[in-house]
Amino acid sequence: MINTKQKAVTLFQSTDSDAPKLTNKSGSLIALLDACLIDGYGSKKPLGWEKAYSGSNSAAYRSTNVSSNRHFLRVENSTTKYATVMGCRSMSAIDDVSDSFAYPDNFSRFGYIEQVQSTNAGKWFLIGHDKAFTLLVSSIDGGFSECLIFGDFPTVVPNDTGNTLFYSGHYHDYEYHYPVGMVTNNYYVNDSYARNMLIAKHWDGTPKAVSANLISLMLHDSCHAPYPDRITGGLQAAECYLLESNNQGNNTTVFDSIRGLLAGFFKCGQSLNNLPDGSVIKIDGSNDNYLKFKLGRADRFFFLINASYWADNGV
Repeated sequence: MINTKQKAVTLFQSTDSDAPKLTNKSGSLIALLDACLIDGYGSKKPLGWEKAYSGSNSAAYRSTNVSSNRHFLRVENSTTKYATVMGCRSMSAIDDVSDSFAYPDNFSRFGYIEQVQSTNAGKWFLIGHDKAFTLLVSSIDGGFSECLIFGDFPTVVPNDTGNTLFYSGHYHDYEYHYPVGMVTNNYYVNDSYARNMLIAKHWDGTPKAVSANLISLMLHDSCHAPYPDRITGGLQAAECYLLESNNQGNNTTVFDSIRGLLAGFFKCGQSLNNLPDGSVIKIDGSNDNYLKFKLGRADRFFFLINASYWADNGV
């Protein structure tokens, strides 16, 4: 069991009144993050983050909640269809990335403009609170979304100072919106259509990034079965847990220890291809709003994200 409390989240989306536009211009993604994390817009209050450092089309964001790890998300947005993103445990200036936890080379991209559409992105959604958030940008037709996750996650480790998760689901060969899914416990890490996540520190506090992937009751070969489910007549979904890697050497990585919970994310047991990303789904026994997303191009990456509350270790 992971000891958690419910923490309210805020949903920002491109269809809000006064929402910023995500366009094919340098700095567009930073303007969106500024609006959601720091400034707010319309009737929406910001999540409670700060821009600790900034430069020309670059920014480093961190939580203002003193109970969080307060690690940094660095965003470099001088390009027009994608941004380069990374996590940093510490920083002294915008270009100080010596203490980073990041993907190598082009794997660090987050694409938001489609190749076939050169002006505006598809619909975008940012969900989170003052310690963690996820940003999702859908394809123009709403069929799948690219996903960026950053912030603290509920952990099984007492007094954990490294439970900061970083994920950017982008296919590294392209300079535009082209998502890949999250590595799951029944797919190999070298799957070219899936990406592992990064945790800021090892469970024992060693300041070295470690890989993580997902485990869930809904990770099985029939997870793209038709919806509604033929037995229950509804939708099956289950929480997602983070498995921390245990590097065995010889290019062998074993994911064998549960480090924590991917708060707010629920893996679906059926295919939801008939619903556009961002569709609201109600689950029996809950008043919370769950949004459907296909987080990757393959049919095994259907998720629901709670847009009302996420589990959190503290306050």
